Amino acid sequence: MADPDAACRTVLRRLAILDLLGKLARKPLGDLLGGVRTRDIAVYRASGNRGNSPEAEIDYLQRVVVETGATAIKYRVGARMRVDAASTRRDLAMIPLTRKVFGDGMTIYADANGSYDVPTALRIGRLMQEHRHGFLEEPVPFDFYDETREIAEALAVPVAGGEQESSLRRFRWMIEHRGVDVVQPDLLYFGGFIRSIRVARMAAVAGMECTPHMSGGGLGYLYVAHFASCVANAGPHQEFKGTEDTLPVSSDTSPLVCVKGRLRVPSGPGLGVTIDPDYIRRATLLV
Repeated sequence: MADPDAACRTVLRRLAILDLLGKLARKPLGDLLGGVRTRDIAVYRASGNRGNSPEAEIDYLQRVVVETGATAIKYRVGARMRVDAASTRRDLAMIPLTRKVFGDGMTIYADANGSYDVPTALRIGRLMQEHRHGFLEEPVPFDFYDETREIAEALAVPVAGGEQESSLRRFRWMIEHRGVDVVQPDLLYFGGFIRSIRVARMAAVAGMECTPHMSGGGLGYLYVAHFASCVANAGPHQEFKGTEDTLPVSSDTSPLVCVKGRLRVPSGPGLGVTIDPDYIRRATLLV
């Protein structure tokens, strides 16, 4: 099996090259990749919690919403790639409580991380429909393609998936056969901007959204923002993990923080940011 960390390092080098090309051309990444369509990206804040009580999760979500002003949130459901009675009880309580607490003005997503079988996914998905969730992400293991399509066809709530997919051919199958409603290539795991934009353009032809997934910290929030700035079908909200686990960077054209639920995409060349020179001086050169 290929080393996923090595693959991510390769993609990060490609992203660094795109950043350099943008600086040479004096254009932001979006203009290198088809043209900037928007500079203000609406975000959602996602929780990484699983297994806590519904009340504790609501408390956490309320805090991150206050921090960012986000008008969309995503929480986790299921027991992480297994069906579990206790987690299902939590899910059944969490779904209506989230809508009750946050009201009709909040867009709510939920991520199962492949935790369900088909009957459980349908049970949970129908409750999400009732409480007007934005999508159910990865209801069954990611490579259960036929089962995912069965769920997507049966539910009115959109089904999202693709963060663990590495095959362009499989994405083409998912789009052609409507295996999901929202495709989610991971900008690192899937191989970078260019491959992910190919998926987005295939999805656009089919009238589907492409909301990218971003693993890890670093400058991931900037990669997502630049991707969404130049993709026509990027979906209404993009994930913003916050800037705590990131490189120290600054920008003349963006505050690089979420303000009133939106992140301004830097318009400077390349990524549009400058890494703190002191941070670079302290780094260890690897040869």
